[in-house]
Amino acid sequence: MLWGLPSMRAFQSVVESSIMNFYPNVDITRDVASRPDTSHYTLRGLFSVKYYYQRKNTSDDEKPDIPSELPGFRYVGENEYFDIYENMLYIPMGMAFDTFITENELENKSASMREKTLIHSLVLNDGQAEKYGDILEKSDISDVSSLTKKDYEKICTERQNNSSSSFKYDSKGFESEITLEKPSLVFYSVPYSDGWTAEVNGKPVDVEKVSYGFMAVKADAGDNKIVFHYRTPALTAGMIITFSGIAGLAVYMIICRKIRRKNEYFNMSHSYDYTSCHKIKAHTQYCDSLKK
Repeated sequence: MLWGLPSMRAFQSVVESSIMNFYPNVDITRDVASRPDTSHYTLRGLFSVKYYYQRKNTSDDEKPDIPSELPGFRYVGENEYFDIYENMLYIPMGMAFDTFITENELENKSASMREKTLIHSLVLNDGQAEKYGDILEKSDISDVSSLTKKDYEKICTERQNNSSSSFKYDSKGFESEITLEKPSLVFYSVPYSDGWTAEVNGKPVDVEKVSYGFMAVKADAGDNKIVFHYRTPALTAGMIITFSGIAGLAVYMIICRKIRRKNEYFNMSHSYDYTSCHKIKAHTQYCDSLKK
């Protein structure tokens, strides 16, 4: 899991808000967790999912046939509680795309159609389509509508051959290395945020929000080292406001102390408890008059 990535069947109490646009577009319910079933097999390639764990105590009627329902997954072992399957079509984080489909073309399509599109092509807005039209080819939407599990396996193999050879991350960001035959957009299934900045071979590049909430950057033909840095949005402004408030409070307290020393104001205070004997003078006089 990386920065709120919508991994398969995972609980996360904190996620990046940008991916909340993703779930309804592929008809996945998101509450306190994401629980897509095995019918969402294409997402396992897109999200670089390497293993599937199936509970042993599940009844035979409820157990999915993993090799047939999840293309590329093969049984590799077990532990006390789970049977373990490995994804032989695993695509490392950081995969190159050279085709796209626009959001407008998919607006009235089914969630299943949009899901298949994500592994086939990047989903861009009209501005991005124009910006990267010189390096990306526009896909025919009919190619996606007829995509089968065999086609999915072929696409995964192609993505494996055009993906990062290394991927490392820490609390400040991540980096990957990829070799490309031609300029492409390199996709990362990491939720987009305004706090991300990126460099390719040491030069700043635009971080694009693509495919309903994820990130991609342009990389040229040849060897590329891609580095992403994360800084909490408005962190600097927040620190300035905080320290300005502290400084203002300190100045106010100094001024108040100087005023008191000049005796411009009397330092008077009085407190009352529930058993106080102090009474209002007018009230006391009225009560005394009744006694006469």
